[in-house]
Amino acid sequence: MAKTRQTMRQAVQGQRTRPVWRLAATLAVGLGGALLAAPALATSYSITNLGVLPGAGFTESYGNALSANGQVTGYSRSGSADHAFRWTSGGGMQDLGTLGGNASDASYSYGINSAGQAAGVSYYNNGSARAFVWTPGSGMQVLPTLGGTKGYAQGINDSGQVVGYASNASNRDRPFLWTATGGIQDLGVLSGYDAGQAAAINASGQVVGSSYIATSGGSERAFRWTAAGGMQDLGVGNGSYALGINASGAVVGASAAAADAFLWTAPGTVQTLADFGGDATAYGINSSGLIVGQVATAPNASTYVAALWQGGSLIDLNTLLPASSGWVLEYAGAINDAGQITGYGTYNGQYRAFLLNPVLDVPEPATAALLGAGLLGLGLFRRRWQRRG
Repeated sequence: MAKTRQTMRQAVQGQRTRPVWRLAATLAVGLGGALLAAPALATSYSITNLGVLPGAGFTESYGNALSANGQVTGYSRSGSADHAFRWTSGGGMQDLGTLGGNASDASYSYGINSAGQAAGVSYYNNGSARAFVWTPGSGMQVLPTLGGTKGYAQGINDSGQVVGYASNASNRDRPFLWTATGGIQDLGVLSGYDAGQAAAINASGQVVGSSYIATSGGSERAFRWTAAGGMQDLGVGNGSYALGINASGAVVGASAAAADAFLWTAPGTVQTLADFGGDATAYGINSSGLIVGQVATAPNASTYVAALWQGGSLIDLNTLLPASSGWVLEYAGAINDAGQITGYGTYNGQYRAFLLNPVLDVPEPATAALLGAGLLGLGLFRRRWQRRG
């Protein structure tokens, strides 16, 4: 995994510069830069149990998506019908309802933005499915199809652009982009394919997903779409699908053919992410290049854990929880630029959606003292040369 590191520059101004001043500045800035340039990394996480929807019958919850300001969406499971939810730190879990409003209707949410708008799919009691966007204060709105009878929304950005897939008049699933002012747009498919899905969209309106041939399996290929360039094959190969994209256009997903998670950063640049020898899928990536997903615990294993790829290393997120937390994290679906992560796992044996908040690394006392000494020495050298100048 590529890890973006921020650099800090120390600008020194003065009318005169001496060689020893340059040496002192180099030593102090080098020491300070080495300690301060790298962003603080999480060495552990606190975890919030998001609970389940209120009301009889809801027994489980699953987190799917996360906004920049920490709102979570997903669904809560019921014996009669599952319902999509929005969770906020101040208000807890809110039922988003369904399009049909019948007791047997179900809904699932897969995207959320900072305004609290959520996007997903609602199933009517006759089994038909339609994409929706839910807005605080006005509720659930059905989105149009592309001439067919079904639709699924899978992502939404802070501008309210929604992506997913919908059937056309030929009953082929096609990736779409929807806006409140422009309506629904068929994004097309890669050359040689007739169907596809859009999975995620970033703030710039770049969309990722996959194209495939509707009548044959194993030919799915990951794409990135831009308004200027249209469809772009990411070059991951057959059996690949893109699931997440960050602000700079880096893409993550999985290759089913190779059972590997991947990171794409530029044409011809595809990196296979580390795993534990079994299946791995990457679902989300933030602006710092931190990636989350799900990996099998061993070759041919049917047990999966929530995963974080950080600085080129694969980390089982369970190892970063407080001891005896009661949690077993199985899936991490999204990470925001604050480093918060959502997904699901079991808490004391019950499936629950979670929100992880990073506990940031800070310099140890000896390291902090060394940094302070270096900066103090830099200040003394500066004052000395200013007096002599």
